[in-house]
Amino acid sequence: SFYPQWSPDGTQITYTSFRNLEDFTSSASVNQVPNIWVMDADGNQSKPLTHLKTKAMNTTFSQWSPDGTRITFSSDMNLTDPDPEATANPADNIWSIAADGSETNPVALTSLTTPDLNWSDFVIFSYSPDGTAIVFSSGRDLDPAVDGANTPPNNTQNIWIMDPNGNGEMPLTRLTEDQADNFVLYGND
Repeated sequence: SFYPQWSPDGTQITYTSFRNLEDFTSSASVNQVPNIWVMDADGNQSKPLTHLKTKAMNTTFSQWSPDGTRITFSSDMNLTDPDPEATANPADNIWSIAADGSETNPVALTSLTTPDLNWSDFVIFSYSPDGTAIVFSSGRDLDPAVDGANTPPNNTQNIWIMDPNGNGEMPLTRLTEDQADNFVLYGND
């Protein structure tokens, strides 16, 4: 288990784990696929929020919304097929799911299908302190309507912002020079 994050009220922890989805034991999951889990702060009542089984799928970096109702994470889950064994999407996207486990399928906040140019595409994201926006790093094209790489093709990450429901994606930086990257984190102040 890795990438633990406290809930805003300190009563729960979300984390990524390869543990078994069938009986919640410490044995590895089918195909050793990471899933998003939540547990009480004392380590009890651990349960998976995602139930992915596709080999080589990547689901990590969970984070609580400031109001504690949603958990947002990075994943290459299939955008059109909610089956936990569906083929992985070629690009990572930002996803959100109810923190209480009441939703069966996560909601995609972004919907890129072009393979990542940089390993950190969508891995680094953060809620604004008031929960009204999400900032993220991405190597995507600077036109939000284009599902493609930053042009000219390079490994440059730019900082983007969107509403917490995935609407209003907009670049805040517009770098195009190779390796002139930006990465994001909101502060607590």
